[in-house]
Amino acid sequence: MDFSRWLRTEWDRILGFGLIGLGAVFVVLAYFGVSDSPYLAQQLSFITSGGIGGLFLLGAGATLLHTADVHDEWRKLDRIEQALRAGEPTTWGAPPPKNPPTSTTPMLGGFTSPPQGTQAPRL
Repeated sequence: MDFSRWLRTEWDRILGFGLIGLGAVFVVLAYFGVSDSPYLAQQLSFITSGGIGGLFLLGAGATLLHTADVHDEWRKLDRIEQALRAGEPTTWGAPPPKNPPTSTTPMLGGFTSPPQGTQAPRL
């Protein structure tokens, strides 16, 4: 994969890591600005510009990284759905049973018990 294509496909991760790095720099600079200033008015300006701005950039970067991961999962699910619709054999999970049980036992409240030989999922 060439560099320009990689930049186009991974722009959200690149921007997310860049915003996290920039936010960390803002927070560190705000800390040093506050610690070197003896006046409250100067400290508040450092906290307002560097600290809060840095935290915003950290949050925006983390959000971009999260949405990039979610987008990857959507692409995987789309590939799985296309494979299932095309009738391709799957390579994940166990093969289906040859003679699946079909009868279930009714229980109170309209619920049914799991088929014979299987276990109910634990909550």
